[in-house]
Amino acid sequence: MAGHSKWANIKHKKELNDAKRGALFTKLVRGITMAVKEGGGGDPATNVGLRIAIERAKLANMPRINIERAIAKAIGEGGDALNEVLYEAIGPGGVACIIPAFTDNANRTSALIRNTCEKNGGKMAGQGAVSYMFDRCGIVTMSTKDVTEEKAFQVAEQLEAVEISSEGDLYIITIPFTKLSAVELVLGDIPHSVDTYYRPTIEVHIDQGMAAKVEQFTEALEELEDVEKVYTNETT
Repeated sequence: MAGHSKWANIKHKKELNDAKRGALFTKLVRGITMAVKEGGGGDPATNVGLRIAIERAKLANMPRINIERAIAKAIGEGGDALNEVLYEAIGPGGVACIIPAFTDNANRTSALIRNTCEKNGGKMAGQGAVSYMFDRCGIVTMSTKDVTEEKAFQVAEQLEAVEISSEGDLYIITIPFTKLSAVELVLGDIPHSVDTYYRPTIEVHIDQGMAAKVEQFTEALEELEDVEKVYTNETT
């Protein structure tokens, strides 16, 4: 699966880690806010986007009280200030990048992303310039302890999966984004998690040296508060 999901002194290291953790929590709260706004409510049982946002927050060890407060605040305010904007860029080596962002000021965010791209060997691209190289997909993961391989393939078939694979003790099923709403109905009580990502349909081959530059490029973008994540189409 392509894409980047990217804390001499113990005291300074701890401060850096705490700062990064705080920045990550800010992004996750924004994700919860947008999910409530776009999904029409604060119940993850009926709002799949909110369920995904909550699972991401739990994976990052965000305290439960923080998650509950974020949902309550989003319901109270309606999340009107934030909007999700999809930016596109060309990174080092001609690698295509999709950059989802949550922002209350698209002009500010656009300027920050453009500046960061240019400082790190890339450039911002116009709408539609690279997005055709990606499909937005859902990801369903289940433990091999909870389902048999046969059952995993049955689930994949019911959800019209693009791909199914295993990694360690997990079955990973990639499905069309439009099938996310059917996941709960198909899986029922089977323990599972869901997420979304942009799956590259056209890949760019680069060497290890260029891969390091792409990693630096994506990390610089992901340090921006408004940027949710950076998805790329490189392969080595």
